[in-house]
Amino acid sequence: MRTIIIILFLTITSIAYGQDSMALYQMNKVQLAQIYLQEANRVIKKIPVVAFDSAMVDVPKSKYLSKKFKDVAKKVASYQESVLTKYAEVIPYADKRELVKAIIYLKGL
Repeated sequence: MRTIIIILFLTITSIAYGQDSMALYQMNKVQLAQIYLQEANRVIKKIPVVAFDSAMVDVPKSKYLSKKFKDVAKKVASYQESVLTKYAEVIPYADKRELVKAIIYLKGL
C-alpha cells in the first residue's frame, strides 16, 4: 500500500512537472525572464531566515541581534534592487532551455 502511494505521488509530481515545463516552453524569453526574476526575488527574501525555524523561537531577543537582523534586511533589500534592475537587463540573453530549468528549480525551493 505504501509503495502504491509513493508511486502515485511520483506520477502526479512528474505530470505536474511536465505540464509546468510545457507551459514555460511556450512562453517567450522576456516572459521567462520576468518569471525567473520573480522566483529569484522570492528566494532572496527567504535567505536571511531560512536557517531558523519559522517562528525564530530559538533566536535570543537582544538589541544587538535586532540591529544585526535590520542590517541584514537592508543588505537584502539592496541586493534585491541590484538584481531586479541590473540582472533584468542581462537575463533575457540566457538560453531559453536554461531559463526554464532555472525557473523550475527555483519554484521547488
